[in-house]
Amino acid sequence: MGGKLQPKSTEMKLLMGEMRNSDGLEFNNRVVEFFKKRPRTIVKARVKSLGKLSLANLGDIDVLAADMGRRILYVVECKDLSMARTPYEMASEIRELVVGSAREESAVKKHEARVDFVRNHLSAAIEFLGGNSGLSWKISPILVVDEPLLTARVERCPLPVVAIDLLEQFLK
Repeated sequence: MGGKLQPKSTEMKLLMGEMRNSDGLEFNNRVVEFFKKRPRTIVKARVKSLGKLSLANLGDIDVLAADMGRRILYVVECKDLSMARTPYEMASEIRELVVGSAREESAVKKHEARVDFVRNHLSAAIEFLGGNSGLSWKISPILVVDEPLLTARVERCPLPVVAIDLLEQFLK
């Protein structure tokens, strides 16, 4: 799983995919637990709809958290990118995270679409989390990664990219 073995067989590719998915889910859960420990914060994980409003083809929101005291709605995308270590892997990381390709939009672009959905349905999002939608709320989109990324500084990224260990400082 360190990224050095390039699987050849279908079975090995499937196994490595399952292991990466498991690692990604564990990382998402770490981010959820981080937000749950914050005072007056309501958290939902892997949000596919805001009540009756489905995100449909936008995928899911990894973490949706409302700081009820400060009235900030965090729309969080979680990325466990611990395998990108070589220059080639870092270039691939930039492409997948920020740039995308002709065949697939970047993770940032996909997340921006989900943030726009939440922005357009802010009242529904706040009510979904049990907040008062009659008050003024700020939306804060964040991309949380497992470790600080040099690549987020190399390629201009429209969203804040924050390592989980630095998240507390970022939210102050």
